[in-house]
Amino acid sequence: MEFKEVESVAVMSCECCGLEEECTDEYIGGVRAYFGGRWLCGLCSEAVKYEAGKCSPRAPDVEEAVLAHMAFCRMLKRGGPAERVAEGMCQMLRTASGRQRRASSSSSSSSSSSSSSSSSSSSSSSSSSPSPSPRAAPAHHRAQSTLSLRFTAAAAAATCNVILLAQQKTGCN
Repeated sequence: MEFKEVESVAVMSCECCGLEEECTDEYIGGVRAYFGGRWLCGLCSEAVKYEAGKCSPRAPDVEEAVLAHMAFCRMLKRGGPAERVAEGMCQMLRTASGRQRRASSSSSSSSSSSSSSSSSSSSSSSSSSPSPSPRAAPAHHRAQSTLSLRFTAAAAAATCNVILLAQQKTGCN
């Protein structure tokens, strides 16, 4: 009965995304030689090889592709899922508050013009009623949108508080 020599296995952490893999010393040496001394996991190495292997005059070499991919991974790792949710909620609030400001300014100007036109048209003819402005929302719709905006703002504030508490407990900033 023959015994094969077991190669030593090391756990390596990708310098781009942080993924850990168990690899043999021989494989580690090959990866580091190809990527200029850096250790990249299988997924990141394939992405870098793809970028470096493009057949265009502006295709980056391996070192440029590694640096670009590392920058991309840093951008993705910048915030956890909770931070991305909070950023999304902030963007939603900015959008909603911008819409509300535009709606309130257009409804106040259109309501004053529609009230003056309705008084003049009702005196001239009772059968033709003025058509409402397509941008003017009924008062109950404006009240609902204001209420939902206040609720969304409260939810965003609560989410931000949860994120801050989690960062304080874990020591992340």
